[in-house]
Amino acid sequence: MKNYEDKQFLRYLYKWLFLIFLIFIIISIFLNLYIFYNEERYYSKIVESGQSEKLNYLAKQLEDEVGKLKVINYLYLKGDAILDLYTFYDYSNSAGKNVLITELSNRCMEITNTNSFIKNASFLLKERNLQISSSGYAPVEDDVFEKYVTLAKNSEIISRDENGQAYIIGVLNINYLEEKWDLDNIAGVFVIELDLGAFESEMRYAKLTDMDILFMTDLDGEHIIANTSPVEQLNMGIDVKDKKELKLGNQEYQIFSSNHEDTMYRIYYLQHQEKEPFYHNRLTLNLILFGILIMISIIFCTNLFYNKVFKPLEVLLVEAFGQVKKSNFSYRIPVSENQVFSNLYGSFNHMAERIDILVSQELKQEILINQANLKHLQAQINPHFMYNSYFTLYRLIKAEDKESSLYVCENLGGFFKYITKDTKMEMRLVDEVLHAQSYTAIQSYRYKGRMNIVFDELPLKYHEIIVPRLIIQPIIENVFKYVVDEIYDEDEILLKINYFEEDQGLVICIENSGNISQKELDNIRGKIYTTEIKDDITALININQRLDIYFNQEHSIKVLKSKLGGLEVHIHVRL
Repeated sequence: MKNYEDKQFLRYLYKWLFLIFLIFIIISIFLNLYIFYNEERYYSKIVESGQSEKLNYLAKQLEDEVGKLKVINYLYLKGDAILDLYTFYDYSNSAGKNVLITELSNRCMEITNTNSFIKNASFLLKERNLQISSSGYAPVEDDVFEKYVTLAKNSEIISRDENGQAYIIGVLNINYLEEKWDLDNIAGVFVIELDLGAFESEMRYAKLTDMDILFMTDLDGEHIIANTSPVEQLNMGIDVKDKKELKLGNQEYQIFSSNHEDTMYRIYYLQHQEKEPFYHNRLTLNLILFGILIMISIIFCTNLFYNKVFKPLEVLLVEAFGQVKKSNFSYRIPVSENQVFSNLYGSFNHMAERIDILVSQELKQEILINQANLKHLQAQINPHFMYNSYFTLYRLIKAEDKESSLYVCENLGGFFKYITKDTKMEMRLVDEVLHAQSYTAIQSYRYKGRMNIVFDELPLKYHEIIVPRLIIQPIIENVFKYVVDEIYDEDEILLKINYFEEDQGLVICIENSGNISQKELDNIRGKIYTTEIKDDITALININQRLDIYFNQEHSIKVLKSKLGGLEVHIHVRL
């Protein structure tokens, strides 16, 4: 229960603290978002300008490399090795042909090794269907020669085939005055196969994230020469000219492009928007720092609030009032001069002290009243029972019934010892039962022939229950006083005392035979719970009040009509 109250109190206090921080955070977030979107527009222009300059530089650099490769192609096409092979091949023997091929193969190897953008270099001699490269020579079909001529004819500088390979191709004409692309006027072609991986590596240096895409096209954008990502959508069908944004599948990109006027190629940069690297952005850094500052502030304020507000209030509102709820009015809150709540603590201590004094006075008065009632009951029992017991003992001695006389004397001594010698207000239940059994044993001889008493033994597990003193015998005495003494017929009266558990307590059941009316039963019930003393049921009222106070319960005694016809009294004690 205490944990639940603590949580309720904690939730209430922290609810308001949370609302204050929430309002502050919302205002701060909106302010930062306003600043962010204004700064974002400003910085996006700077980023766009910077990216364009970077792409212009990259496009110019790659075009210079392509120009160098074109010059290399032209020079080697006009070089001695190719001209000697074409001129002297048919007039040379095997050794001479091998020398010509080896010389050209070495030149091809030199070209391949001199530039990282060259993957391979080779020369195709049309008349002999030979392809000579750095790895040697091999025969080729006519359609291979025609393929390279067609690729060179249909492109300005860089040619691409259906397999995605890129070439710089130069043709060796037989007669420079005739048609350049006429197959009969072409003696051979010099092919430089480009290493597109080198182009892609250069372009990858300009990427900010792995999701970004760069690709290189001609100025018309109809042919893609190289790209950094194998994206199927990057074909001739994609029109990216004059566009700012592009969507490929489910991914969105922002488009930047080179716009240098002196280049023959254009580089497009597709910057991925979903994972744009905002951590490089000063604004994002400010937002992160602001979030960290807010978290530190929340932790600091929460700790301060917990130690300076919650804990002092918890001591007062939860712990202190919890003790008062438990009727512990002697509890005091330690007060220090440095505490903010010292005045409040002092007021609580004063209140608890006053309540403790008033309760103590009330309790002492109630105890005195109960003690007076008990003494009155004892005084009432002693003379009434004493002379009747002596007359019974006198009859037994006169009749020379030694065993019965000794038995009555033993029980009579134990009876008076219990009510006179021990002044304790509390006794074990087994002692109360033994005292009541002594009383019934004596009375059984007095009313011999008129009474049948059945007194069950108290189970061992109930022996040590502590109860107020004299709660069983006075009720049994009422049976003899108001039932037996007033009945003069010859019917035998049955008195039964037994026990059973009910509502986590023990019920001592005392019932007798007879013929009690409902009106009489209702009259007893009406009197038993009153605070006024009624001469006819003083014992029931007194015992009920003492049990209610002792066990902090109500209606400790209940009266019913017994199945035997008389009165049935239930005495309820807690286990």
